[in-house]
Amino acid sequence: MNGIATVETSKAQRPLQFFIALALLVGLAAVLTSFSQWNGFWEDEIFQVAFLNEQLPYFFVEIARLDQHPPFHFLQLKFWALFFSSDKGLLLNSIAWHLVSCLVIFGVGHQWLGTTAALMAVAFFTLAPQVASAAVNLRMYAMIPALALGSWWLNQRALVGTDKRLWPWFAMLFVQLALGYSHAIAIYFVAWIALAAAVQVYAEHGRAAAWKRWFITQAVAAILLLPLVVSVVFRLGMAGQAESGGNNDDGSVITHLGGMVAGWGMNWPPGKPLGAILFVLAVGLGLWHARTRWVSLFLLVGPYAAAAIVGLFFAPMFKTPVYSAMLMPFACLALAGGGQGLRRPLRVWSTVAVLVPMTVAIFPAMAHLTTRISPYQPVAAALVALAQPGDVVVIPKPYLYWAVMRYAVKPEWGSPLRVLPPLSDSWQRLVQKLGPQLTDALKLQPETNQIVDRGITYVIGRDATAATTNAKRVWLVKRVRYPELAQLADGFVDRGVISQVGIPESTQLILFEKIKGSPPE
Repeated sequence: MNGIATVETSKAQRPLQFFIALALLVGLAAVLTSFSQWNGFWEDEIFQVAFLNEQLPYFFVEIARLDQHPPFHFLQLKFWALFFSSDKGLLLNSIAWHLVSCLVIFGVGHQWLGTTAALMAVAFFTLAPQVASAAVNLRMYAMIPALALGSWWLNQRALVGTDKRLWPWFAMLFVQLALGYSHAIAIYFVAWIALAAAVQVYAEHGRAAAWKRWFITQAVAAILLLPLVVSVVFRLGMAGQAESGGNNDDGSVITHLGGMVAGWGMNWPPGKPLGAILFVLAVGLGLWHARTRWVSLFLLVGPYAAAAIVGLFFAPMFKTPVYSAMLMPFACLALAGGGQGLRRPLRVWSTVAVLVPMTVAIFPAMAHLTTRISPYQPVAAALVALAQPGDVVVIPKPYLYWAVMRYAVKPEWGSPLRVLPPLSDSWQRLVQKLGPQLTDALKLQPETNQIVDRGITYVIGRDATAATTNAKRVWLVKRVRYPELAQLADGFVDRGVISQVGIPESTQLILFEKIKGSPPE
């Protein structure tokens, strides 16, 4: 980019570049290996999959009604599913975004810090276990790094670029909005990233930048992101929604910083402390190097420090996956850029000292983080084998219902917006305020709480009294972590757990049979 200096790559750096490239490929190989061993979706991923069934424009109503996250990741996945609709085909979306993030890091790093530092940053990125595990998870965390770093870079391009046309500003605005609409608390990071970019430009160019147009564009972005703030306030005001987004990870600074590198689910005792050391090293080297100083201060220190202060006095707002996705691309660039500022012998050996253990650790770390047995297909297979016409299957949890329907009935089983339990009291109050016409137009009132397929009735929600009145057998599907028992008609006896699958958390299939001679209700 014009006005931003680059570090020239010399032939003497070719051996180091080759070594870094090999380490980078090992990180990508670990992701592909985990993908090949993947055996099914987990709880949060089912939301992404089930929402694909809804047609536009009710797709957006479905997301607002049933999930706390904004729609961008769901929307791009819906278009992806037009071409790749199988389970693994959908998961390829995350791997594709992981590769895009790697390319964005290299592209930005190459223009900003030089080829060697760019390669080094991508290598650090691919070898970070939390980052790599996000690439085999059907959530927004493989997509966010590309948007976060792209937003920061496009802010700078728009500010100091020589192109007087409007397209750099529209590109900046689009990526900024895409980032803001990617996660429930992404708007928090949008502000930090814009601020960091502005400070970077001001430190290097002073007032010789298009500041007026930048402030106008930021004002437009703020207005267009305002619905996110309204949504959060609305959900926090509803009963049962006080922790919208679940943005709270218990732990210390060490487990927080370490988890962003080593992995949210890392249980190996030295894992998170070592990850914290690496993150702190990135902060230190970033602050030491003039070129990466403002990134380190405003994107590695600022967001976490501010969140920690907010957590002390108000509500906790740290969640490892989203913080890692937002901050790790910048941490990798700060680590690489700061390392490149060292004297040559120290620069080479410090790079080797960091990359070698990361390269050795990535395969076992990925195996540790991604080892699980998805329960949904086995439970659905058991139902298909055991359930008979006339039986009723009761599934209290919506996401669990969607998963069973996908595998026991068919992927296009129906509409998650249409098939729901009766509205809660808070939703009933809302639809009364909206009135019947708007409620019907938005499809906020469920049409039914059950679907019948091949003579078997599948009921969503806890209250299955009416649906089980004339049944002789009832199958209850519940996750052990959420012991919600359904309300059945009188006369049923619990015959116990017929099937239990899932690691680390399991899902049970429980059979209830009506006592012979029990009178119908």
